[in-house]
Amino acid sequence: MAGTGLAQSVHMDSCLTQSLTPAAPQYTIAQTVKGWRLRIENEHFSVMQVFRSEDNARDAVDRMMEFFHTMDSQPPRGREAA
Repeated sequence: MAGTGLAQSVHMDSCLTQSLTPAAPQYTIAQTVKGWRLRIENEHFSVMQVFRSEDNARDAVDRMMEFFHTMDSQPPRGREAA
């Protein structure tokens, strides 16, 4: 007797994909009365920092992307590890 295949579920695929490969961080740079605000976030972390110039905020994007990559590659600790 032949086995029965499982139906492909779109929801199952997207959950599996999200858990294995986190989405790339998204960022915005906006001028405020206190300076240029860089906000960068992904599904796990969010960071906001204010800079004196737009150029300084743009220069920080690569450093912050590296921070997010480092944090996402860390093994879970505490509650998340259970």
